[in-house]
Amino acid sequence: MRYDVITVVLALAIGTAGCSSRPALIAEADLVPPAQLAAALVPVSGWTMAAAETNAVTGEMAMSTAKTTYSRGGTTLSVDVTDSGIFARAVANLTSGYSENLEGRTEAKSATIAGTPGVENWDDVSKDGMVTLLVANRFVVTVKGSGVDNLGVVRDFAAGFDTKPLAALASYKAA
Repeated sequence: MRYDVITVVLALAIGTAGCSSRPALIAEADLVPPAQLAAALVPVSGWTMAAAETNAVTGEMAMSTAKTTYSRGGTTLSVDVTDSGIFARAVANLTSGYSENLEGRTEAKSATIAGTPGVENWDDVSKDGMVTLLVANRFVVTVKGSGVDNLGVVRDFAAGFDTKPLAALASYKAA
């Protein structure tokens, strides 16, 4: 989905505007292992969950990720959990007072979902929606839906995502 690129590019273009507290850059060795991130991806009542996939990227853009999909009827949502200081900084830049109407059909704006700061994106034409949450000023949780009835489907799923297990990992340091 093109929202990943849009979110990151917009965040980098905006810089630190409106962001009172920037997430720290995390040393590669201190990224939460992908398997621990995958543990935050749990079954959700009424949805069929696929097996989680994990990945670790090293180097300047080091990150640790876990992702899965949830299906119900004809709706499929993908959920990604990322531990990466640089990506968290980009999302943090958009979580405070940001609003943009792109191409006359796509809306992106700051939002608070179940008490967690984030960004919502909705495309009226393709019916693609995305909610990106910044958990504990460190982890980025992205819920995406393609061809969904409305952004509420994605927003409601994101609101039900239990962020407490991730928040508990916010001070993780490798042993």
